[in-house]
Amino acid sequence: MKTTNYLFLIFIAFLLSCLPKEVAPAFIDPSDRNALSKVIVFKSDTQSQTGTLPTATSPSTTITNNPSVSLTAGGSNVYIPIQYTGTIPVSTAYLQIVGTSTYFKIPISGAGSSGLFYIPMSLPLSVKQGDFTIQLVLVGTNGNVLSKVINIAVVITLPKECGDGYVNGGSGITQTEHKLSGKGGTVNISYNTFDEPDRIDIYLDGKWVAGTGSSIAPPPPLSTCSNPLAGFVAKSGQFNINTSTSNKIIQVYVSGCTGGYSAWNYKLTCP
Repeated sequence: MKTTNYLFLIFIAFLLSCLPKEVAPAFIDPSDRNALSKVIVFKSDTQSQTGTLPTATSPSTTITNNPSVSLTAGGSNVYIPIQYTGTIPVSTAYLQIVGTSTYFKIPISGAGSSGLFYIPMSLPLSVKQGDFTIQLVLVGTNGNVLSKVINIAVVITLPKECGDGYVNGGSGITQTEHKLSGKGGTVNISYNTFDEPDRIDIYLDGKWVAGTGSSIAPPPPLSTCSNPLAGFVAKSGQFNINTSTSNKIIQVYVSGCTGGYSAWNYKLTCP
């Protein structure tokens, strides 16, 4: 009798083990804004706050650019450029992914009443390809919201395989990662920035190796189309990057000029 009961319990345990188990989703769809808000990364001293984004009763600071960014999930930071002018020094930026119930408080050190700063942002590889919108306001040293709400368009791409190397875009900052997949040799990057000047910077495993300007560490500069900074060019050209089988990633930052009709493309060809 005891043997029968023992076998019966084993049989029940076997049946239970065969039942489907609830498994956490492996990937995050950008349309799930609250899930996206939990994994997005800004500066290390960023704080999360429940509620709606505070707004200004009488804005005194103007954000003068219309930022947009594109980044690779699982890749390095992309940098959101914020250019502004006002009369009160800025101390904090408030950001909220549209459609969420939380917003982020990001301290901005060393900012004056007018100027330019960058907010680093990254996403883990678990986020799928897609897009979303961030709303942003600036807060002053007096604790008041200084600016109107602006919208920042964000496009998420996935790391590109070595043979899938065509990228195009326009104004704003685009960061794209290309996997080398153990292929050593010469990587060719041919580009065209057409009639408006844009800047291209190329990094091999995080080290700057080529570009339309001189060596620079991120963030890339922000420039108007009408008065371009050094390294912003309106032309076609190419780069040849020597790689070894130990190299893993080529990162390409393109800084599209603002205030014009920026358009650019490049094609990366693997060995």
